[in-house]
Amino acid sequence: MPSRLTYTVQEAASLLGVHEESLRREIRAGRLVASRLGRKLLIPVENLEEYIKKGQSVSQEAPRE
Repeated sequence: MPSRLTYTVQEAASLLGVHEESLRREIRAGRLVASRLGRKLLIPVENLEEYIKKGQSVSQEAPRE
């Protein structure tokens, strides 16, 4: 059994080297599947691995102010 089942948006963004808001945009667009637990978005490890395998690109721009 894997030691980790999910990543937070912050953890996944750090792993991918992108801004958190960029990853949230990917989730809103349906390109990355996440689940909400209270106020937190959790990304299952399998979904993140699939997203990486598909070679999805994430905009690395910081959000506009």
